[in-house]
Amino acid sequence: MRLFSDLSRYDWTALALTFVGSGASGVLTLVLTPQSSVNVWAIALVVIIPFATAGSVAVSLLAGNWKRSAEERETRRHLARFLIEDYLEIVVKDLSERPESTGATVYFPGEDGRLHPIYRHNKKGKLDENLAFAPLEGCTGHAWSREIQTWADLEHATERDLEMKWKLTPEMAKLTEHLTSVVSTPIFSLDHTRKLAVLTVDSEAPNSASNILSGETLGRAPQHARLLSSVLEVSSLV
Repeated sequence: MRLFSDLSRYDWTALALTFVGSGASGVLTLVLTPQSSVNVWAIALVVIIPFATAGSVAVSLLAGNWKRSAEERETRRHLARFLIEDYLEIVVKDLSERPESTGATVYFPGEDGRLHPIYRHNKKGKLDENLAFAPLEGCTGHAWSREIQTWADLEHATERDLEMKWKLTPEMAKLTEHLTSVVSTPIFSLDHTRKLAVLTVDSEAPNSASNILSGETLGRAPQHARLLSSVLEVSSLV
């Protein structure tokens, strides 16, 4: 049941203590009351009903807690979307000198093994808005698989580079042909034990104008990735 699968260890402890306490009370009643003077039905009323009633109340309380927790998680997710997408605008303005021509996306692994765009800034209506990447496909796939920041100067990339180095299919190359530079940075958990997502920043403007491939910019991107990690973990999104 979903109700019990989402219980915390504190909820389980409370539930267990409720049942144990009620059960113990009933058992003591049986032990301390002479059998000869107690009707069997009276024993049932003393032992079973309080036990069942306490259990029912405990489950009802936990169900209410679960419902509230689910609502709170959904609220956190909703607020986190606005926070993350607003922050991606800050990322673009910080990393690019041509923010109007630069977009940012946070990709998460899906059940199909591909990295899917979940949070975006300045990507609406772009051909690659919903493009997903397999491991080692494009900068995003390379950053995820190799667990290091990866960048590409697509302005000077050949078709062979796109196919052999970046593993892009002709269809993917077509959908991304408007991009001239890309930087992908893996996002790790705060304790650095898990890969969570990939932050990708890409620009349609030449790198000479956007400057997103400069050493200084590449050095700042991981700082933004760490802040995004904090938001994701605090919001219980990962």
